[in-house]
This record gives sequence, structure tokens and C-alpha cells, in this order.
Amino acid sequence: MKIKSKISVYPTLTLLVLAIFVAVFVFLFTGRIIKEDKREYLLTVADSRAKHVDSFIESTKEKSRIISQKSKVLESLKHYYEEPNDQDISIISERIDEVITSIDDFMGGAILDQDRNIIVSVSDYSQSILAVSKEIYESGEQEILLIRDDNLGLPHLYVSSPLFLNEEYLGTIILISSLESLNDIVENTKNLGNSGEIYLINNDNYSLTPLRHISGSALDIKIETESSDLCRTHSRILLNENNNSNDFAESVIEISNYAEKTVLSTHSHINQKNWCLIAEVQRDEVFAPINQLWWIVGGSGFIMVIVFMIFSFISARLITKPLEKLKRGTEIIEAGDLSHIVSLDSDDEIGQLSKSFDRMTKSLKKSQQNIQKKVNIQTQKLLVQKKELKKSLKKVEEEKDISLLVSRKLEATLENIGEGVLVVNSDKVITIFNPTAESIIGISKSDALGKNYSEIFMISEESIKKNSETIVDKTFRTGKSIESTGKENIVQKNGNIEPIDYIAAPVKNSDNNVTGCVVVFRDVSKARSVDRTKSEFVSLASHQLRTPLSSIKWNVEMLFESSNELSKNNLKYLKRISKGSERMIQLVNALLNVSRLELGTFFIDPKDVNLKSIIKGVVDETEGMRTIKKLRLVVKHNMKAKKLKLDENLTRIIIQNLISNAIKYTPEKGKIMVITNQDKRYVHLTISDNGYGIPVQQQSMLFTKFHRADNVRELGIEGTGLGLYIIKFILDASGGKILFKSEEGKGSDFTVSFPIRGMKKRIGKKTLI
Repeated sequence: MKIKSKISVYPTLTLLVLAIFVAVFVFLFTGRIIKEDKREYLLTVADSRAKHVDSFIESTKEKSRIISQKSKVLESLKHYYEEPNDQDISIISERIDEVITSIDDFMGGAILDQDRNIIVSVSDYSQSILAVSKEIYESGEQEILLIRDDNLGLPHLYVSSPLFLNEEYLGTIILISSLESLNDIVENTKNLGNSGEIYLINNDNYSLTPLRHISGSALDIKIETESSDLCRTHSRILLNENNNSNDFAESVIEISNYAEKTVLSTHSHINQKNWCLIAEVQRDEVFAPINQLWWIVGGSGFIMVIVFMIFSFISARLITKPLEKLKRGTEIIEAGDLSHIVSLDSDDEIGQLSKSFDRMTKSLKKSQQNIQKKVNIQTQKLLVQKKELKKSLKKVEEEKDISLLVSRKLEATLENIGEGVLVVNSDKVITIFNPTAESIIGISKSDALGKNYSEIFMISEESIKKNSETIVDKTFRTGKSIESTGKENIVQKNGNIEPIDYIAAPVKNSDNNVTGCVVVFRDVSKARSVDRTKSEFVSLASHQLRTPLSSIKWNVEMLFESSNELSKNNLKYLKRISKGSERMIQLVNALLNVSRLELGTFFIDPKDVNLKSIIKGVVDETEGMRTIKKLRLVVKHNMKAKKLKLDENLTRIIIQNLISNAIKYTPEKGKIMVITNQDKRYVHLTISDNGYGIPVQQQSMLFTKFHRADNVRELGIEGTGLGLYIIKFILDASGGKILFKSEEGKGSDFTVSFPIRGMKKRIGKKTLI
């Protein structure tokens, strides 16, 4: 859209929207006020007329009561009942006639006795009065009825009052009145407009007053509209609640009236007769001022918009004329003529813009010349770079060939390597799966690639513990390599379980984030079979060695008993033999324990035992060793549990090994601490010393078979290197754990944790020694 169009159209549209908004607002707001004003006035009129009708009924009843209380009439009527005579009748007729003549509303009347016989009549309406007397007598009270009489042909008001003299019932006076006064009250529709109408209906919805749109007299036409039904409903509510409120006006509703015209209608209840007064005015008449207002506001707005459009078009023309000249200049410059000058003579913003544009054109021409020079220079540089790039591409191709060759070699290596190789990406999906892996797991490469590793590589220990963390998950989490413990088995596709060793290593990117994992594993079923054979051999050899070693020990002890007969050299040799046999027995016992642990023939029999007593027994047993080295041992118990379900023999072996190690690896006059603690899950036994400690580089091998730290071996301290291995094996099998911290030259702290719930029971054939 051109600027000229924008300048003329946008403000015009804005004004048009604003004008429409204002017109709608004025229309709705003013219409609402007019409608509410009409509604309020209609409610006021209905309320006023209803009260007027109620006052008219009450006034008519009061006039009837005045006549019924005339003493002269009552006395003459009493005397007539006692002695019937024409004189009393004449007196009564005169009195009643005087009163009726003085009151405009009444046309005539009559007095009836208890049997509904007319005693006195002061008009020609005797037959009409007799016709309605039955309904009046049934009420037994003062009553006012609007009844159509076939004798008169028109409805009239009949007012009755009982006659009493000294509480003695003498009869009933019935007065008859026309409907003119009632009609005058209802038909007064002043200020309701040309279509306003007010009418009364009785309890049966028959009109009691003439209707505007249908000819007929009272009680001829039945009104069946929403307003009449609503009034009847309100009437029943008022009667049920005995509500005598004079607040007659109800809500205003929009309905179709008896003449099928859309009107605003309201109603009021006439309490004294259970009548309804309905006031209506046609909707078209109510909304006529609103429609007129709409045309006035709309016409004014339309004229305003037309005038504004003309003004906007003229203004846009004046503003855009210099812009069009500037546009033609830019087109010339765009075509390549940078020497063209626009040069507008005006001093306004557009004139300043044209001058700035001319200056920009000159600068652009100068810049173009400079750019052309630079382009020429850069072109020469690019030619040189192109030659260098060709050389680089040649090198890249050569390196690509080398990489392809390396890749093929790596692929060939993976295809022929004796270990299974499995590689997963960041989504833990298998991307590499070599033939050895196929052979070990029993799954083809095509079935494994693209699958989640947990579906293919399943360690039996992991599958038993459903919530345990797998080796790949742990590698991703820690970012460190993980090695097998030598006890893992893999679940093959056919369900068989085979022993394996593995190492899982993370693959990291340049940001040191783990993006994959490599798992290398091998079948160790033969190796484990060999280990089992070795364990069985060690067990057999240990059993075979114990007998001669025990014999040597006992023979040496017997020789010691006869030491008086031996020379000093012989005693010296015997001591060496005794000490050597003792070391050999300890080694054989340790080897026998290891074989039973590894073969799985040992049992664990937890019973309620006192851990403190076991500790005390071991402390007492080692007193001689501590005395020789002048060591100080402190025992401190912080545990609360008195007894735990432990295997007493295995517990003693654990404590004995730890305290013996502390004694062996602590120099003279050192200190050993034995402390017990307890938390919610474990009882902790900590044995600390200030001895030689363990070198940092050898701490990872501490719980392996036959391992001894270099610093204590160099000192010549005796040991088998099996004690901690046995302790770790027992605790792993029984649900306990062992931790340590050590610093070379400062000592070591070993903490053994026994479960509060006790050791796990294990079925076996042999105990440990």
C-alpha cells in the first residue's frame, strides 16, 4: 500500500472504528437508560393502580358496613321479626334508600333474612340479588363479588354485610354497584403512551375490565399469557405465606400478550380479592426513541467520516508529493546513476531527508570506488588461497585414505580379537558387536545392533537385583572405568549362565562429557575351573600337611618337657623347629580357610552372641603379644545392642585377624584403639593403630590373596597375606562390610560393620579354622 493511501486510509479507519465504538456505546447506554426508565415507570403505574383498586374495594366495603350498622334499620328489622308489619318495612326501605341515594356508587339493594328471602328491596334488582345470594351466604362474612347476572346482562359488583343487633344475626344486606368507578381506575393509561393498557383478571384468569384490543365485557374473555400465569403463581405464594404486604409491583418481562403483540408487561396482586392487575406497553413504542437515536448518531458519524476522508486525502497528497519525487530519484540511482541529485527545496523533514539522501549518494559513489579497489586486491588473494586449498584438499584425501586404512585395521582387529567387544552410544544403544561377543552371549550381530544394551548384555547378579545399577549406567554416571570383581556371570540367550571378566570404559568428547561406553569381556569358565581345581588341591594339600605338622608340634613340645636332658644347642634348634612348625600350621590353616571359602563349602550359623565378650576374649588372648612389644590397647564401647545374631567362630576370626595385624604392624610402645558404635542399620567395630600404615599406591590391592605391603615386607614382619582376604570374603557372604583409611607412617583404621538384623545364614558342610 502506498504512503498516500496509508496516510488517508489509516486515520480514516481509526476514526471510523472510534465513531462506531462511540455510536454503539451511546446507543447501548442511552437505550439502557430509556428501557430502565420505561420499566420503572411501568412498575410504578402498576403499583399505583393496584393500590387504588385495593382502596376502592376497601372503600366499597366500608360504605356497606355503614349501612349495615344503622341502628334504626336494625331495630325496625328486629321488631319486624317479632311482629311482622308494613310500617317497619317502610321505615327500613326509607333509611336504605336515603343512604343509597347519598352514595353514587350504589344502584340499589335489598335485605334478606336467614333463609335468603327478600324482606326489603329498594330497587328493581331483586331477581339479580337473589341469583347471587347463594355465593354470598356461603362465605358468612362481609363480601364483595363481581358477578355476571343473566337478568341484567352485564357484570356488576355485589357488596354484602351481615346485620347484627346485640350479637344476634338478623340477616344480610346486599348492595349492587356498576363497574364504572372500577373501570375508571383501571382504564387510566395516562403517560403509558399510545399502546399502554391496564386490566384486571380474577382467580380464573378472566378479565374483569374491558380490553383495548378485543371487544367484550367483563368475565367474557380468559387471559392466558406468561404474565397472567406468573401473577397467579405469586398469588398462591402470598396466600400460602399469609403475606398481606401492600407492595404489589412485580418484575417487568417481555412477552406476547393476549392480542399476540410483543409487550413489556408487569403485574401486581390485589390482596383483598386475589385479583391480578396487569399493566402493559408495546415494545415497539418503548424502543422507538432508541431507534431514532441510532439513526441520528449513525448519520452524524457517517458525515464526520466522509468529511475526515476528504481532509485526509488532501493532506496525504500534500505530504506524499515530495516523497514521490524522492522515490523517482532513488529509482534513477538504483539504475546505476550515482551522479543524480534529488535536491528538494522544502525545509521540512522531507527536504532534509532529500539533502541527506544526496549526501549519502555521494558517499556511496566514493565507497563504491574504494570497494572496487579492495575487491581487486581480495580477488588476487583468493586466487592464491585457491591454490593453497587445492594442496590442502589433496592432503585431506591422503589422510582420509590413511583413516580408512586404520578403520579397516581396527575393524579387522575387533573381528579377530579374542575378547568380546560391545560399544554403546549416548542413548545406550549397541553400535559395535564383534564375533567374539556373538559367541560368548549367543546372539548374532544383526540381532544385537540397534538394541538397548540391557536387553543383550545381562549380568546374572544384576538381573537378580532388579533395582541395581548396571555397569554401563554406573560408567555413564561416574565417568570412570569399572572392572569385574571376578565373580560375575553373564546370562546367554539360551538362558545358560557363564562366568566372565569385563572392563567398562567411558567414551568422552572434548568437553569431557560421557558420550558412550566400551565394554570388553571374556569367557573365564576355563580359568575359574582351573581356580577351583587349585582351591581343591590347596584344600587337599592343607589337610595332608596338617597331620605331620601337628605331629612335629607335639613331638617338639614333648622334647621341651625333657629339656633338662638337652644341650643348649639342641634347645636352640628345638625352638627354631617349634617356631617354624607354628608358622607352617598357621599358613596351612589359612590356606584351608581360603579353599573352603572359595569352594563354598563353609557355613554361617548366626546365633545370639555378645560381641563385647568376643572382643574381650580376643584381647585377652593377645595380651602376651602386646606385652612383648609394650603396646597400649584401649577398648571403648558406644554400642547399645547387647546381643547380635552372629556366627561366633567367624566373628572371632575377623576380630582376631584385625587385632593381630594391629599388633604386628605397630612398633614398640605404640597404641591400639578398639571402639564400637551403632546406627540404625549396623554395629561398627573400628580397630585403629599408629603403626606403619599402608602405601597409597598399594591400598587398592589390600584385600587380594597373598598381598602384603612393601613397607612391612622390607621390615621382615611375618605374615601370610591371607587375613584381610578371608575377612572380606566372610563379610561379603554374611551381609557385612569393611572399610579402611590409612596413611603410611601414621597408622591405619579398619572398620567392620555387622548388620543389626544379623549375619545372613549360609548352609555348608565345614567351618573355618
